[in-house]
Amino acid sequence: MTEETKTNQTNVDGSKPPKQSLKSRLSGRGSKFWLYSAAFAFLFALIASELGLVSYLLHSGGNSTSNYPSAEYKHALGILLFACILGLLYILGHMFLSLGVNIFFMIVLTVFWGTGAGILFRVTPFAWFTCGNPASSFRPNWASYAHNCSRVVATQGIAWALWCFSLIMAIIMLFHLFEFKFRPNASMYGRKGRNEGNRLATTV
Repeated sequence: MTEETKTNQTNVDGSKPPKQSLKSRLSGRGSKFWLYSAAFAFLFALIASELGLVSYLLHSGGNSTSNYPSAEYKHALGILLFACILGLLYILGHMFLSLGVNIFFMIVLTVFWGTGAGILFRVTPFAWFTCGNPASSFRPNWASYAHNCSRVVATQGIAWALWCFSLIMAIIMLFHLFEFKFRPNASMYGRKGRNEGNRLATTV
């Protein structure tokens, strides 16, 4: 019987029992509730940071591809922008979805984060140790974009972090859904299992 059912029950004299306070309800939550809450709060913070960086870079460049060092770079920013919007909408409604649907969205987001981060890693010449170099040290199409080096590196770094965190979350949800359990007597060829069965039969 759940706490909510107990709260909705009436006493023998017909009066309803006093409602539980919010503090008492939250204190009765299990560890999974708090772990998932902390994980989604951290995910929200990462996505919000990524959205701010991507929005700034896209706003600075505008819609014309000629304002960006390469078309692939602009498309990567577009992929990350879509992933940010989808991720925020998913977080806002994830508590109303089943665990299987949550896993689906988490896998989809993992693919988008990995794709965007991978494209940035391949096409951009910037790294955390090169942002202090003069603009002339980069390729001609990136030299005029050198002032955004730190922002591009941060965007790529957060995208990799989101990819890694979303992948871990998807794996944890899969374990939660299927409830994988450790079986110390399991064997690929069944020898250990047969030996244990024979030993138990002999003992009996």
